[in-house]
Amino acid sequence: MIWDALRSTAVAIDWNPLNWDALTWGSIVALLVVLWLLIALRQSRRQLVGRPELLVSRGEITAYEADIAERETTNSLAYELRLTLSNLNPYPVQVLELSLKTEVLKDPVCLELSQLLAPNSSARLSQDLPEINGVSGKLSLYFYAAATAKKYFRLDAMLNFEPWEARYKISPLDQKISSSKRLASAGQKKQLEQAWRAQETRRKQELSESFDASLTAGAAISDSANPETATGSSEEKSFEFPEEF
Repeated sequence: MIWDALRSTAVAIDWNPLNWDALTWGSIVALLVVLWLLIALRQSRRQLVGRPELLVSRGEITAYEADIAERETTNSLAYELRLTLSNLNPYPVQVLELSLKTEVLKDPVCLELSQLLAPNSSARLSQDLPEINGVSGKLSLYFYAAATAKKYFRLDAMLNFEPWEARYKISPLDQKISSSKRLASAGQKKQLEQAWRAQETRRKQELSESFDASLTAGAAISDSANPETATGSSEEKSFEFPEEF
């Protein structure tokens, strides 16, 4: 019965566009607009839940002569990191942290950042660094994208030392973006916390031992300062009443 009803309805409809009135044309245009809006909304949602696009378009680490005050405590060279970050997304991105690791460095160098990248824009970052050694390594940039599903991401870029330019060059090629659940500094903070707790435990133990030793020394000094008390007690124990006649 349903098929018969659909067939009768299709036969009753005039499919000749020349015979359509203004109301029919208006309904068709409205339907096409609704379909276009639905497709655009679906594409925008796919873009928002997907992986963000961030690029280190230019980056380098260079050495320069340190100030006189710094030369007294460190070597005569200081290092500076300069980056140009491009946000290729239609939404803002918040930069959180930067870490740098080479094949020589035992622990990565971690820097806290607070740069907010506007949609479809770029920004330059400049940051002082400690002494950097090694020939090659990796730079990781941690950022937050509120418009995406996973929110936290990490961008990895390779860096190589160029002796002819006296700098570390950060390559704009083969950069990878992946989701991240923790910052690079989390491991370092955990190690620092463990070392601090161990130091606090030793300090409290030393204070306790020092306090106990002070109490023992104070008691000994008190006994030596009152010899009559100890003598009187011994004489009292050895005293005997004379016999009655």
